[in-house]
Amino acid sequence: IDGGVLCPACRVGKKHGATVHTSALRVMGQLAGPEGRGWQRLEIDPRTYGEIRGLMNQYLAHLIGRRPRMHEYLGLLSG
Repeated sequence: IDGGVLCPACRVGKKHGATVHTSALRVMGQLAGPEGRGWQRLEIDPRTYGEIRGLMNQYLAHLIGRRPRMHEYLGLLSG
């Protein structure tokens, strides 16, 4: 919830953490990388896409201190 990544051993005792597969971390690294427009050719499988979307939603809500009002509406658009 604080925006970092923990290994399984360091996560012990942390209630508000999310389990993330390495594929999601890898894709997030590629999206954040300085490679210009490489993200436009990136193919993301549905499971990884959903995982990243959930992480970003949680992180955004954490940063602003509440869930955005448009959050529910935007969820309807993706379904």
